[in-house]
Amino acid sequence: MLYEIHMLKNYPPVNLNRDESGAPKSCMFAGTTRGRVSSQCLKRSWRTSSVLSEAIGAEHLGIRTRKLPQLVAERLTELGVSQEYIDAVFQKISGFGNKEGKENKDGSYTAQIIFYAPEDIQAVADAVHDMIKDCASVKEVKALKAKDLQDAVKGADVRPITLDMALFGRMVTSNAFRDVEAAM
Repeated sequence: MLYEIHMLKNYPPVNLNRDESGAPKSCMFAGTTRGRVSSQCLKRSWRTSSVLSEAIGAEHLGIRTRKLPQLVAERLTELGVSQEYIDAVFQKISGFGNKEGKENKDGSYTAQIIFYAPEDIQAVADAVHDMIKDCASVKEVKALKAKDLQDAVKGADVRPITLDMALFGRMVTSNAFRDVEAAM
């Protein structure tokens, strides 16, 4: 059985939900044009709420970011990898987030924002660390492809998801991470 709930709620005069051009989204309701707030807009406010992070603990929540290369570089530094090797692999990590594994020219960010669990970031760092250990020189590390790194992470153990991922879901195009169906 399918239930649809349509309701009116008062909000202060703000632009809660915008379309591609930045204009407020609207709809006809009860014969009047009204502002529309999508479920995505509401879920984002719940996900970023201080109430949720205080109740659950920020360490148990996921991270939505394009800065995977920086996060992995920090973990590699903690693992004792030399800066020379980190610099050689840094741009390759930017290939996460797309199936082809195309690296960004800048290399400091991924092609899309991805919702990561802390275990996902650690899995990428561990896979990169293992691949660096298998290489005899920096030149060999530079010869690695981003697709090879993604395949190494994909083959890693199944990683747990965070509570906010379970509630709100995750859709990715990278083969290294799995989609998570939303509970809400």
